Amino acid sequence: MRRTAVLTPLALAVFLLLPPTISAPVLGQSQGTLDAADKLIAMKRFHEGIEAIQQVLKKVPNDPAANAILGKGQFHLARFQEARATFEKCRRLDPERYETWTAPWLARLEFWYGNDEKARAYLAETSASEFVARGLPLLLDPPGLKTTVSKHYIVYVDEQLDEREAGEFIGKIMDVIHNTYSKVLPFDSQGTYNRVYLFSDATKYREFLSTLRDTPMNSSVSFYSENYRALLVNADAQGAPTNKYGIGEQALARMFRTGFSQFRHLHAPALPDWYEKGMGGYFAASQVNGKNVTVGHVIRTNPRGEGFRTEYSIVKEAVADASYLPLSSFLTCSDDDFNDKTNNRSIVNAAQAWSMVHFLLHDRAMKKTGRKLLAGYFNMMCAGKSREEAFSQTFGKLDLKELKEKWLEYVGAL
Repeated sequence: MRRTAVLTPLALAVFLLLPPTISAPVLGQSQGTLDAADKLIAMKRFHEGIEAIQQVLKKVPNDPAANAILGKGQFHLARFQEARATFEKCRRLDPERYETWTAPWLARLEFWYGNDEKARAYLAETSASEFVARGLPLLLDPPGLKTTVSKHYIVYVDEQLDEREAGEFIGKIMDVIHNTYSKVLPFDSQGTYNRVYLFSDATKYREFLSTLRDTPMNSSVSFYSENYRALLVNADAQGAPTNKYGIGEQALARMFRTGFSQFRHLHAPALPDWYEKGMGGYFAASQVNGKNVTVGHVIRTNPRGEGFRTEYSIVKEAVADASYLPLSSFLTCSDDDFNDKTNNRSIVNAAQAWSMVHFLLHDRAMKKTGRKLLAGYFNMMCAGKSREEAFSQTFGKLDLKELKEKWLEYVGAL
């Protein structure tokens, strides 16, 4: 016979944030740990949340609510195969309650694995009130778009771009960029796909975007959805030159930049924003020659004209007036501090991130050390280490004053 528990108003509020059922064993002595684990995951402290929920699962390994919270943590850490197995376990343990609750999570997983039929099947079980039920059907079956599948990408283009074979071109180019990521950052792709949606004019792009989102979006060039790991690109060059596939330089640069955001969220979502913005800025300057891509270029002036600055000009100015962050602060700053918009702080930080990645990958004095630092930091984050641990085992072992002087010298010579 199932026992009931009397909850205070505060405990009831916490209870309502949890998955739909909490079993009797957990409602007993493990309830506090379960609540704490769920809060940690809500705060994006995923590793801590998983460690906490595993303490509950040692006592009640088959509790569906505890497994549901574990699955959420695994999902957010891009441990997708583990998350899939955990959510399926929840469904076996309590199908009446957990088939509907797990469906939107499993639908997105199958979407990222390219298993569209399975994703549609899980969507059929999903409550209509879930945001996944509104956005994912559109991304699975975008009206009027043609599909091209490459090794790592599923590319959707409208009829005008399809006539110019833009889908095949983008798939091959983005595969090259993806392979370049892997040369710097060895990783397991887990068989996932990145999805890119391209539109030949701004009107089509805005119409699709307004259908996908519930809130207005001001971006006129691209939009990246972290929830779906999907990239939408307005390929309308608005009079600017395009290549023979109908894609302009600005659209390509945005795909290369935001492509690393996709990569991060599919493989290493715990990476800090300074790392993502630095790598994204680095790859944004990639240049296409036919179906080949070269990386590491320095864009000194913005092709959009005066009033549009580049990372190069911004970091040059920051070095000149010493407005950059000390490396000890920069390499350990929180995402909130990195994106602080006060006095254009976030703009300077993004430029410093770009220059730091460029320095680590190209400075002759660093030789292979810079690449090892970036790869080592990445691997530690993927292994579940905290940002503090990753820093202490990589950059923290260096003389940061000496590293700063090398970086300043490199930026000065750019």
